[in-house]
Amino acid sequence: TQVELDGIKIDFYDPCTRMVHETKKGRAIEEAHRAQVQYYLYKLRQHGVTDASGLIEYPELRKTEPVAPLTEQDEHMISAWEAEVQRIVGLEMCPAVINKPYCKKCSYHDFCYMTEADG
Repeated sequence: TQVELDGIKIDFYDPCTRMVHETKKGRAIEEAHRAQVQYYLYKLRQHGVTDASGLIEYPELRKTEPVAPLTEQDEHMISAWEAEVQRIVGLEMCPAVINKPYCKKCSYHDFCYMTEADG
């Protein structure tokens, strides 16, 4: 089942097992993948879905990475992520571009690298 909550879209959530499934096409297991699933679990918890867990699937690597249900510490960390995003959004000027190798694959690449002349 696909679920949309608060502006995010979870591609596959199994309500019977309370499991979020996330498939990654790349050949790297990254902490950002875990953070993405943790954020989905956080949003589900805010909507009354408790004890949900996640599974990140890496078909090219033939590996799966479990993501445990959130702890209280996880919730505090994710809440801090949201506060930092709100702080950045509220800035009068955009932060400087960081030019890291992972930026090229980021879903938000256009937001950072587009200039007013491009738009």
